[in-house]
Amino acid sequence: MVSILEGVSNVERLRELAAHVASLPRPRRVTLRDAEITRIISGSCFLAVWSGGWISGILDGWSKNNSLQVVFCSLPIVFLAGAIPWEIRWEISNRKLVENGEYSLAIITRQAVRGRGNRSYIEYIFADRSGGTRAGEGCDLTKRYREKMTVPVFYDSECRRKHIAICCTRWTVDGLEAEQITKLTLNWRA
Repeated sequence: MVSILEGVSNVERLRELAAHVASLPRPRRVTLRDAEITRIISGSCFLAVWSGGWISGILDGWSKNNSLQVVFCSLPIVFLAGAIPWEIRWEISNRKLVENGEYSLAIITRQAVRGRGNRSYIEYIFADRSGGTRAGEGCDLTKRYREKMTVPVFYDSECRRKHIAICCTRWTVDGLEAEQITKLTLNWRA
């Protein structure tokens, strides 16, 4: 880990952060961020109303024996029926990493804003416990991280593909607030 963080100013404070997270008992207690709970509730209400409109179109087409209308109105619901479980599965996997995963600090090597919602995508590298270097990427949900900043990462020591930066998941660690992590890491650049 030191080899990646050699250029980071105030390395001692970063080590204190790493020691604090490492000292939290496993499984760590994790909760959804408050903003995510609000998004889930409002999104669910919107989807219920939106689906109701499509379902009424399906029933109307069915009563008129209009198969084209039934197919057209069914496609968005089928798409959502597949997308929502995928997203839930992804976040459950992230929760397991944050609860039980190893901890490291990563350096953001690239940051770009793209997409409709001006999403912030980051690429990062970090050293795992064995001394190997891993690379990862994700969508920065906080939109606060830039190139050369450090970001906390949770990873599975047995599977090189399983890792998540704390800013790329909807979960936060109890006892270590996301805002606290952000304040501690945002000011440090490589």
